[in-house]
Amino acid sequence: MEVAGLAVGTLSAVETLLNIYKAVSEIVDNVKSFQNDRAAILAKLNAERTITQNLRELLFEAPEPNHGRATLFEALDTPMQHSINLIFIEFVRNIQDYHPLDARYQLSPATATHALEAGPADNPLSVTTAESVWDGPRARLRWAIWDKKRLAGIVGDFEMWNRKITQLLELNLLGRQMQMARLQQPLSAELRLQPTVAEALGISDALAAQAKAVQTLPADNGGDDAAPAHDVASSAAAGVVVDYYKRPWTDLRSARRPAPESKFEIGRFGDGIVLVDSKQYQGSAQGYAQRQSCGARLNQLVSILQNLHRLERAIPHCLCWMERVDKGAHSLLFGIPPHLEPRPVSLFDALPGTSVSAGPGLEERYAMAYELASVVDRLHSVSWVHKNLRSDNIVFYHAKEALRLRASSSSSSAADQVLDKVLPPDWFLYGFEYARPVDSATSLKSDSNFERNVYRHPHRWGVPTDAFAPVHDLYALGVVLLELGMWRRATTLVPHDASRIADPFNIRNSLVARARKHLGFSASSRYRDVVLRCLEGRFEPDHDVHNEAAVTASDSDTLLASRFRSSVVDELRLLAYPDRASSQRIRQGVWQGESIDVV
Repeated sequence: MEVAGLAVGTLSAVETLLNIYKAVSEIVDNVKSFQNDRAAILAKLNAERTITQNLRELLFEAPEPNHGRATLFEALDTPMQHSINLIFIEFVRNIQDYHPLDARYQLSPATATHALEAGPADNPLSVTTAESVWDGPRARLRWAIWDKKRLAGIVGDFEMWNRKITQLLELNLLGRQMQMARLQQPLSAELRLQPTVAEALGISDALAAQAKAVQTLPADNGGDDAAPAHDVASSAAAGVVVDYYKRPWTDLRSARRPAPESKFEIGRFGDGIVLVDSKQYQGSAQGYAQRQSCGARLNQLVSILQNLHRLERAIPHCLCWMERVDKGAHSLLFGIPPHLEPRPVSLFDALPGTSVSAGPGLEERYAMAYELASVVDRLHSVSWVHKNLRSDNIVFYHAKEALRLRASSSSSSAADQVLDKVLPPDWFLYGFEYARPVDSATSLKSDSNFERNVYRHPHRWGVPTDAFAPVHDLYALGVVLLELGMWRRATTLVPHDASRIADPFNIRNSLVARARKHLGFSASSRYRDVVLRCLEGRFEPDHDVHNEAAVTASDSDTLLASRFRSSVVDELRLLAYPDRASSQRIRQGVWQGESIDVV
């Protein structure tokens, strides 16, 4: 199909959706009882209708219509145009799968026939509401028990499909922006989004974060181990600004480790309490360019984390960075929300070293696995890698109120059992001190620590043979997902002799064997397949491990991101939030987990 035909067909589907919004709103508005419920559903419908209208404006209205500019849809590449077209068409079909809500459960056959014949067959929601349907106590009971849930399901579907289109569009725009930055060329007028619409859709933050990420850095010949600038005065004299997000280390007060074995510190900064994540640097012998590069990278990292914090709740709020002269390190400072007790507990510490018969339920672990995969996907979408994904960098906090109730409970043992069997709902991913842009230099420094190496791809053990790439983050994610599925530390899942140097490929084979043998039983076959995709580097859905070539670091970032979303992030979402019927029909995208609760 030609571009013009695709555009017309897609726009037609969008217009159909807007008509469906109107029809569903009219059905809801005809319910004369349950005022509060009706108002809540209508508010959600209006919110989703606004998003669909924003997508229509973004895709099909030219930024400069009087100058012959193309629309954004026309400026997209052909595969993306086909994808958006198919998504909107499937969106319409999915919503139309619902029978008319005012006709499915009628009080009499005559009323049902009248309602079903009132609208065209190809749009079963555009019907004329039969007022008699809602008469009498029996009809009100139907609405309260069943139809309200059906309406909530439709609203949930509107939300899900809107998110799918928005996220897919965002991924494509991020890829185009990165491509233009690499070529040192400006974005075309069609790809420079209308600020108000882009902001309303939640796209602008990610694009702004990536724009900072792809700025040209000073030459860095020292890789990730370059030191921060020690001579701020000379930097200022040279006219180089390296401290936009830097704060004096003396601003951090009372910093101390919450436990002797903890890698983090807790301290005071301004009016709040912060978690301090530090990385040692190698003295002050590095060159001037290396110090400038490190300062610029940290400024970019803080900016990106602040933007992504608004999009992913598991990314903590990064306040600033500082050079810790007293510690010989540079540190990232993350705010701890005031309602949380500043006593962090890592996932590594929570995981048992042996098999146990009790622990968090699968639903909690599925939800955490999905959110963690979403965070990794979001970081990669702005062309940065984490490089340090391990269970000791995943940190839980208890709510102060929950701990207060626990302490005051008359049956403290029962309260302890309840708290110990569930994961605290608030957790964050840390360990960003090694994060860097995908295309920047990478450290090839050797590390023999087994507890860290077990999360590393075999090519990154010892003296790394590969530069760090997104696929290596996905391998580490697979190890953490394995830990969540089996509720065991990865270090206890593989044979290891402390007196010998471990073979990294044998370690990976052992982890894969464990996943194949045990995860189907402990966490489901679907979860097992997701973990194996990460550990084996194979991200096609329903892959054949004997015939499909593995995704390697040389694959394009966009292709890898697309495959990872469809075969890992989306699959984990289906496990974590299976209650929405339409989620079973969505095979690509990143979703939020909020459920529609109007019942």
